[in-house]
Amino acid sequence: MLLTAAMLHSGAGLVPLAEAEQALVEGRFEAVRDRAIEALEGGLPDALERARAHELLGIAEAAFGREAEALVAFRLMLGHAPGHVLPDRASPKLIALLERARELGPLTPVASGAPGPATSTPPGFVSAALGPSESAAGVQQGRPLLSQWWFWGAVGAVGLGAGIATWQLARPELARGSLGAGVLR
Repeated sequence: MLLTAAMLHSGAGLVPLAEAEQALVEGRFEAVRDRAIEALEGGLPDALERARAHELLGIAEAAFGREAEALVAFRLMLGHAPGHVLPDRASPKLIALLERARELGPLTPVASGAPGPATSTPPGFVSAALGPSESAAGVQQGRPLLSQWWFWGAVGAVGLGAGIATWQLARPELARGSLGAGVLR
């Protein structure tokens, strides 16, 4: 009976991992993140499954612009499977993050205190997983201002406002009560 319970516990993360895969296909990145975390906390019996869960977590974090978290997830993925590669259809952003993770080196997964297979660090892990030398210097915390979508949205809004103001100020004024007979031809 104890052996059966241990076997059921060891595969508890397989269902959330499959759900994370399905959510990725559907483009629901918040669900990908939640299911990958659930799979890692539930325990995955195989190192390749743990690597895939970290890969899914890294993809979801990158989709939300949390590059530091994605970088740590990819480093944990490399700790389980050093030769792991992303699919051919992966975006250039993900490929660059994985290359950066390879440069920084893999993080060794931390075994949990619970009986059963070793699980990895829970994903609220950036501050705990990064060493003191890697905290702010080793991980790029932000992107340059010119590559932020909101910056260009603000520039567009200001440009649109300036164009409307210029048009309003430059158009001719018509005398009240006329239909512009002196101006229109």
